[in-house]
Amino acid sequence: MESKTKREQRIEGTKENIVNVAGDLFAMKGIANVAFDDIAKEAGYSRTTVYSHFSSKDDITNYIVLRTMNIVLKSIRKVVKSTVQADGQFRLLCYELVALCDDNPFFFKCMQEYIDASPEGRKNNPVLEEIYQVGEKLNEEFARMLAGGVEQGKFRSDLNVLPTGMILWSCLTSLISVMHNKRQYIEADMLTAEEFLDYGFALILRTVLKEGVNIG
Repeated sequence: MESKTKREQRIEGTKENIVNVAGDLFAMKGIANVAFDDIAKEAGYSRTTVYSHFSSKDDITNYIVLRTMNIVLKSIRKVVKSTVQADGQFRLLCYELVALCDDNPFFFKCMQEYIDASPEGRKNNPVLEEIYQVGEKLNEEFARMLAGGVEQGKFRSDLNVLPTGMILWSCLTSLISVMHNKRQYIEADMLTAEEFLDYGFALILRTVLKEGVNIG
């Protein structure tokens, strides 16, 4: 892989700064209530500079999604390459996602929002195509983990791994979001955050475990 030129590094650094500032403003005020002028002022750039990198707020949120999904892809690849059994890999992935949400809840939320994955949308927007391709890789890695669990005798042999991966992903991200949004209520009336997540992750894991296999 070729190293980036200094100019490419500067461009990437500027984009990252804009995205970080915009993400903070979006999370604090709501996307509709933030103007490009607000982003430029807070980031210390001219309005023209911001527009030279992003033509709209949708472009910024798409970039946020792409960056966040790449972080998740890196995490799941690390987990799948680990020497622990598939059920253990699943638990490791759970806490990688928790850490991601804790680090930047707004970015985590953006990742769960609607993304135009239609061929037409992707054709007209290279970032949407990149998001789609990263999503495909995520699905493949999740399927690898599930298939590994079937081979190890940990997971049910009747699993259709691709849709199962999508369902598990939806359950995990939704559970983590609920914990983040309802933490005060949950900890006041139910369990600690850690206990709640552990219990939830175990429930989700049981849906794919082979009969007679205990959660480690």
